Amino acid sequence: MQLSRTLKSLGLCIATGLMVSAAPIAAFAAEPLKVAFVYLGPRGDGGWTQQHDMGRLGLEKEMGDKIKTTFVENVPETADSERVFRQLASMATS
Repeated sequence: MQLSRTLKSLGLCIATGLMVSAAPIAAFAAEPLKVAFVYLGPRGDGGWTQQHDMGRLGLEKEMGDKIKTTFVENVPETADSERVFRQLASMATS
């Protein structure tokens, strides 16, 4: 369980790093940069999830039509989360 949480945290850090480093590239892209957020709980939980969603909204505001964000909330840390990640990844390539 701890390893799973650590790997997910690492994945989030890597995705965030890629997103930040790719942001200038998005200005030159023909299509908007697609960024997905996966939340363990509801967006309005008053904690980490809410803060992450505020960051997502800040990205949208700052980058306008150069970025397209999506999110899925209440995703449990089970095998089902892999399905959610795969669905989001397939949406990004379509």
